[in-house]
Amino acid sequence: MRAINRIRIMKFLKKFLIILMLIVPMTVGAIGIETKMTGMKMQPDFWAGLFPSVVSYMYNVTGLDLIDGRETSLGLELETGTLARTFKRLPRTGELLSSIPEPDYDKDPWDWSDDERLAYDYNDYDTLYAGFYLKFSQGFGQSKHSEGDLFNLTAGIKGRWEISVDPILPTGKRSNNYPFTLYPAFYDSADEYEVLPGTPDLSGNRQLFDVAFALEGRLKNLFKGIASAEGANAYFEILYSPKFLNTSYAVGGRSQFFKFLFNSSESFMLYQKKDERGNNLVSLGLTNSIAFRYLTGEYVPVYAESLNLPLGWYTPENTKFAVEDIIKLEYYGRQFFKYFVPKISVFVDLSYNWGNLNNNTLGQRLNTFVGSTGVHVELLVGGNISLYYEIGRVFAYTGPDADYFIGYRSSESIKISLSVEF
Repeated sequence: MRAINRIRIMKFLKKFLIILMLIVPMTVGAIGIETKMTGMKMQPDFWAGLFPSVVSYMYNVTGLDLIDGRETSLGLELETGTLARTFKRLPRTGELLSSIPEPDYDKDPWDWSDDERLAYDYNDYDTLYAGFYLKFSQGFGQSKHSEGDLFNLTAGIKGRWEISVDPILPTGKRSNNYPFTLYPAFYDSADEYEVLPGTPDLSGNRQLFDVAFALEGRLKNLFKGIASAEGANAYFEILYSPKFLNTSYAVGGRSQFFKFLFNSSESFMLYQKKDERGNNLVSLGLTNSIAFRYLTGEYVPVYAESLNLPLGWYTPENTKFAVEDIIKLEYYGRQFFKYFVPKISVFVDLSYNWGNLNNNTLGQRLNTFVGSTGVHVELLVGGNISLYYEIGRVFAYTGPDADYFIGYRSSESIKISLSVEF
């Protein structure tokens, strides 16, 4: 079966490359190959944000010219990194961990049930991953607020390999987290290659490799300065991952899903004052970001759940439908040492997810509204590095176990994040 899947993947890749080879000769101009690093990110949950956790690299064919003056791109993007994740489901049924009653905290955690320990004791893990994106992109129109094309349409094939492990750096609240070592369903599944319907990407040897067909569109009409943002961006993504392209199906993680995602972000400057050298003295802006997701399939992996938005205090559940809206009032202070700007954001984060729970054998449905508000204090460095602290409160939650979710949240310590696009 695994050999048949590999043959099918190679046939699809071959057809895709043949189509690209037919397109390229119709273009004019000098054809060349460009290689460059396209991104680097730091995440607070990975080594306290001190080291890069995600790096991406692009091999790009240059000189294509399907539309005069507009960018035509044929490329291969590679990405690798480490992600910190948290369990939200029971592996064998997909029941929400938040619906499991709290244990008796007077008892030693070793005396709790296995499900109680997974929900309230060792519910963190790490995922190492690598991915490729073989894609063809075409730009259209001229953006008024940013350099380059106004709209970009991309089609291609995405592949992703993951392996999930106990926390690599078990410090703080992750110090006693060994879920794959201690929870019976995981080591039983590893021994017998048992599928885990609630966490299908963690089945068997916990290695996932799948391939998906992708179609994306991006509207880029946002000007972002060191202490300002004006304009709008929008994005849609369609992903289809068929079961027969899931080569880890027999012994590891399983994947088969369809996803449609749309998100947009609009920014307005309400006030800005600069000195004679053009440095920011004070500015005030308003940003609204919204996302809609439709997600369904027999086996939906964690990575497919993303809304591609800056999340607040609640991650939308893996339901068929999800929508989220984040409104931020942003104050930028005096710019100093050329690249440093203090920033304070007051945010309201509203999300609603409904419909059948994916990866659930109990037929459960959700109809959950979540509202949170808070303050985000940060120091911007060159527009790419951010040192921040966040405190907020979940003021409304209509899902299971409201007592668990409603209440104050904080970053607990100053966090570091970095996002660089080259």
